Amino acid sequence: MYRFENALINGASGGLGSQFAEELLKRGAGKVFVTYRSDAGLGGCNGRLEALIQNYPDRIFPVKADSTKEDEMIEIARVVSEEVSEIHYLVNCVGYLHNSDHGPEKSLRKINEEQFIEAVRVNALPTVLLAKHFMKLMRHKKEAVFAAISARVGSIEDNRAGGWYSYRGSKAMLNMMLSNIAIEFNRGCPNVKVLALHPGTVDTNLSSPFSKNMNPDHLFTPEYSVKSMMDVIESVDKNPLGAFYAWDGEKIPW
Repeated sequence: MYRFENALINGASGGLGSQFAEELLKRGAGKVFVTYRSDAGLGGCNGRLEALIQNYPDRIFPVKADSTKEDEMIEIARVVSEEVSEIHYLVNCVGYLHNSDHGPEKSLRKINEEQFIEAVRVNALPTVLLAKHFMKLMRHKKEAVFAAISARVGSIEDNRAGGWYSYRGSKAMLNMMLSNIAIEFNRGCPNVKVLALHPGTVDTNLSSPFSKNMNPDHLFTPEYSVKSMMDVIESVDKNPLGAFYAWDGEKIPW
């Protein structure tokens, strides 16, 4: 099993993020930092995260912050740095697909400037800010992981259907940023494995409007998806250029 002590899950109020936190705690992580951005405080987060905070009060550290804003990312890094000098497992689970006003665009005429910019801001920027402000905490001699939840539709080579402009484009940007980060990390903190991860279609709020008519066998629980991705993280080799994997271990072309 992968050895680690300190972890950070960005976006832990969502289904995947809270499940990552739970799995890390079960697998022996010493300290797990979890970020959330609910204005309602922890009461506005999902029940799993609340339960984890109650059940592991000495090992889980919640931080309220918006990771799309650099000043708040600096605050996250400050809080974490006061508790630990190293981070060994960092996963960004923040993502954006749609809101109440706009769904994924099936054609060019559906593109909305505000939604397009929001997709880039949420899907690509936090990972870059995490790398910028946590690189120093990952510059150590232990094995470490820096990963972000991407999506197969962000693969340019795999694109056959088109559409979903904002989501595809912002996830493709995320993938490029992860490849860039991997190259720089390979020079500055060479023990870090940098990965883009496709979780499959998971039964969460993000996918719920598009999964109602899906075959149940193709709709995963957060628990199944996260355990599968953690197995992939543990099993694949480090690539100095970064790598993109699906939950089942399939390597996806950038």
